[in-house]
Amino acid sequence: MKRKTHWLQSRYSWMIGAVYNPNNIDYSWASQYDCDWQRGRRGDFQDFIYFVENKLGQPTKTHKYLSRRDQTRGFTKQNLCWQSGKELGNKHLNGNRYIKFKNKTKTLTNWCDEYNISYHTVRTRLEIGWTIKDALTQPVRVYGSTDI
Repeated sequence: MKRKTHWLQSRYSWMIGAVYNPNNIDYSWASQYDCDWQRGRRGDFQDFIYFVENKLGQPTKTHKYLSRRDQTRGFTKQNLCWQSGKELGNKHLNGNRYIKFKNKTKTLTNWCDEYNISYHTVRTRLEIGWTIKDALTQPVRVYGSTDI
């Protein structure tokens, strides 16, 4: 019979491997960070489970990813939190489109949230040559409406 693993096992294993294992693909960047759970000490995984379940609490439907608040700091108790997929995605430099508008630089997703407009609408508008100002501020036409 297969032994059931704890739901936090994969996140813990990745974190420990990234920080302490030179053969891990993420070691080159993660090894520079502090980690409150050191490899080789007995009970570290139990300490990690206790911390997550009793200090951070259970993840919610919208905030279900265990991540670092500040990407420039380590895997410490003060820096771990539950985040949404959108929050997690906005942290990464690769794959995000950063837009400068009104003397601020934000991801396209964050601009869309601020102006309450669909990301796909703005992205399409930019692809066909609209300015960022027009793409964010022009009203969206609703097709198929019976009100004429």
